[in-house]
Order: sequence, then structure tokens, then C-alpha cells
Amino acid sequence: MNAEADLAYLTLAVPDLQDYLLSQELFWPLPAMGGSIRERGVDQMTLGGVALALARLKCLDAAQADSFARQVEQVRARWRSNWSRKAAREFSSRVGVWGRALDDLLGERSGRQAAYPAQARLRVMLELLRQEMAPDAPKELGELAALDARLKAAGKPGEFIWEPSLAACFAQETFWFLYIHL
Repeated sequence: MNAEADLAYLTLAVPDLQDYLLSQELFWPLPAMGGSIRERGVDQMTLGGVALALARLKCLDAAQADSFARQVEQVRARWRSNWSRKAAREFSSRVGVWGRALDDLLGERSGRQAAYPAQARLRVMLELLRQEMAPDAPKELGELAALDARLKAAGKPGEFIWEPSLAACFAQETFWFLYIHL
């Protein structure tokens, strides 16, 4: 995604953020986005999607990102427990999706490793969600640790796998999985 796509996503998602937090929905449908966003899965709001869009936009357009971050923080501060619970639910849901994606990436068929930069989006969301959860984290943290061990064993350290302009917002110490190649 690019700054325009992240901006379009946040423009549609942030006004609905409070309603989303107060709902039981994990994936909140967003209005039609024209053709500006073509990435799979961004027609629905999630906390992981909002966090990822904010993190990327921070590198590409800090002023816009700050504006959205202030709005998001207001909702987060007001509904902190809802936020933590929703983050934990999404984390639990996405661990399974990431596990299946990793199975495909590390599978026998060649050529799948080329899909890793796009699939790493899921692992970034998991890291961002992990930072939002309450201390009584879901049991899936252990599952993620096992998946990370598999990824580390299969990968080799290397250059940042996304657009170079995003590297400054994704530190290698935290987002190590964006600095490996399969």
C-alpha cells in the first residue's frame, strides 16, 4: 500500500472507530472505497488494520498520521478496556491466519516465498496488536512464538522487505520478520 491508500483507509475507518469498538464485530465493513485501495482485506476495519495504516502513514506523511493518531488516541483513551479486548480477539483470530499463511510460504511448492513481503503484513499486525492487549494476553502468544521459531529457522537475515521509505518506522529489533528473506 502507499500513503494515499493508507490515508483513504483511515479516512473511512476512523469516524467509525468508536462504533466499531462498542460492537461485537471483529471485522467492520467500510463503505466502498472507489478503486483507491486494492489490497485484499482492507475493505474492513480492524484495530490491526488501523494500527498498520497509522504506522505506515507515519513514515510517508507524518502530518496526516499525527492528525489521525490524535483521533484514534481519543477513542482508545475513552474505551480502553473495549480496545484491549478487541485487540486480543483480533490477535487470536489472526494467529491462525498467519499460521496457515506460513504453512503455505514454507511448503514444498517453489515460488511461494515471493509472496512473503505481502504476507508479512499479517505478522506486522500481530505485533501491533500484541502491543495493545491487556497483560492477561491470549493463549495464542505461545502459538505465535512457535510460528516465529519456524520462520526464523527458514529465513535468512537481509534487507528490509517492504518499500525502503517504510524502514524507519519498523525497527529491526521489534519487526525482525521484515528483515528476513525466505
